[in-house]
Amino acid sequence: MKYKPGRWFYLNSPDINYYQWHPFTLTSCPFDPYVSVHVRQIGDLTRDLGNALGAGPHQAKLYDSLDPNGIYEIALHQGQKMPKLRIDGPVRRARRGCLR
Repeated sequence: MKYKPGRWFYLNSPDINYYQWHPFTLTSCPFDPYVSVHVRQIGDLTRDLGNALGAGPHQAKLYDSLDPNGIYEIALHQGQKMPKLRIDGPVRRARRGCLR
């Protein structure tokens, strides 16, 4: 996927809520062989997404010394099924002139 820094995309998980799409900022470098996003778990959807990925608040307390990728790996090894994710984007950021 080609994108530039500062771009964002819409993310949906039909396993959590089929109709809700939420914007997230891409945090990986465009030259990386993967796409990453950092999600702060502050609302219902982001908390549910964290729990579904094995990185919810409860799981994080159990594995305090690991980074989030380690928590995800443990969830996979324990047989946790990962949710389906749908991505729409990347989307360009809005121009400043239209926000004035």
